[in-house]
Amino acid sequence: GDNIPIFLKNYELDNEQKKKEKRIETVFGLLLERRFDLSATLPRKSFIKLLSNNATNETEKKELELMSTISGKEQYKQLFEKSKTSILELLMKYPSINFNNSNESLALFLSSLPSLKP
Repeated sequence: GDNIPIFLKNYELDNEQKKKEKRIETVFGLLLERRFDLSATLPRKSFIKLLSNNATNETEKKELELMSTISGKEQYKQLFEKSKTSILELLMKYPSINFNNSNESLALFLSSLPSLKP
């Protein structure tokens, strides 16, 4: 439903059965929502680099890549230290981030997310 983070709506599953796709998308969204702290701020630069590697829009890719480098220090500070942008807001700001073509990147993305505190 509407509780699924917006970036998941861009996530195209390889499964051809439409009913199963919706169920998997919902389960995946709930897993992200209940297991990981998507409201966390100050992601590591390696995390931003991972996102840039999986952005399909060239402008978004370049912006993310810049923030993951020393040259993009000011952009990083503005977005994360001053504006307190969360991981979820970051994913919504860069909707072309897509892990469809790499299970390895998706696994790395999930392992990089901070867990919710019990």
